[in-house]
Amino acid sequence: MLKELESFRNFLMTRGGKLTAERKAILEAISTFHDHFTAEELLDEIKARGAKVSRASVYRALELLVASNLLRKLDLGENRSHYERHFDTHHHLVCVRCNRVIEFAAEPMKKLEEELWRRYGFDARGFPQKILGYCSECNQPRPKEEP
Repeated sequence: MLKELESFRNFLMTRGGKLTAERKAILEAISTFHDHFTAEELLDEIKARGAKVSRASVYRALELLVASNLLRKLDLGENRSHYERHFDTHHHLVCVRCNRVIEFAAEPMKKLEEELWRRYGFDARGFPQKILGYCSECNQPRPKEEP
């Protein structure tokens, strides 16, 4: 956490900004998340900690944290942005029925990259962060409804 605070402080200084008490409270609340989170979930966590931070400050701080590379902004569906702290290379399977998100390692995508090169001579330079489909629970056959 200290490393993140110092990194964010340095980033803000390069832009003429400061690590205010509000921004510090936001960063401290973010440290409690070990998975994806939304701005609203972050705001709820901040309020639960008793800190007074405006919704606008949360959204502005999130954009600054993304710009400083301390957070990654994700589009996982649901018409809202999600954020994550962990930068290990991974991808997301997103169920289009229940919105469940399953993270998976980059290894299968690396194999796909090698296959694209072998078959087509195509040098892939990136993959989407999400793959849409149906999770194992939503993909189960559903019993027919009685008339």
